[in-house]
Amino acid sequence: DRAKVYFASTFGDDLKEATKHIPAEVLVEPKPSLAGPALQGLAFSHEEPPLKSLYLELLATAMDDRAAEQAHPAFVEVIRQLTANEAMQLQVVLEQKQMPIVRIQARQRNGGGTSLLWNHSLPYSDDNGLPGECPQLPAMVDNWIRLGLVEVRYDTWLQNNASYEWTSTRPELISLKATHETEEVSVEPQRGIMRVTAFGHQFAKATGLTPTMTSHSG
Repeated sequence: DRAKVYFASTFGDDLKEATKHIPAEVLVEPKPSLAGPALQGLAFSHEEPPLKSLYLELLATAMDDRAAEQAHPAFVEVIRQLTANEAMQLQVVLEQKQMPIVRIQARQRNGGGTSLLWNHSLPYSDDNGLPGECPQLPAMVDNWIRLGLVEVRYDTWLQNNASYEWTSTRPELISLKATHETEEVSVEPQRGIMRVTAFGHQFAKATGLTPTMTSHSG
């Protein structure tokens, strides 16, 4: 019922706002293969602004003849499989081509083996700009990898050491050092790199997460 109210009262204005920067001469009808699923997804997520924005921007891209080919039907499924919080974190990631990432390991000081304590740590900040905890972030990164938006490798890393200075202030590293580090065991970050895939870049452009030359997001 809430979806019916939204489409009857607000959707038209929202779509008009999303498409206001598209010149009338290049405004086209979106392909049903994308528009149908996108409207269905919007019906279930119109009360979550980050997800609603992705659907509306995707529809707007599909209605812009200059950029319509960027609006891949698979992007609807990607949005369906994101939470609102993920969508906000993902914008920061997709704005970059690559970024530093670490995982935290316990290593035997005598040269023995290692064990994984925490996967996928990023320079996440709280509302005050301070290093913040986000327990869901490792699962988010796994989800972005699964969806084909990013790829993560720990057998290569950025050459600039300054890119990893943030790791020493991560709450998860400090906490794990306090609970696991001993005379025999060292807790340390392993450097890696997260790269945005071509699919991820196209998704970002089509959903307004990054600007394009024919941007309809202003």
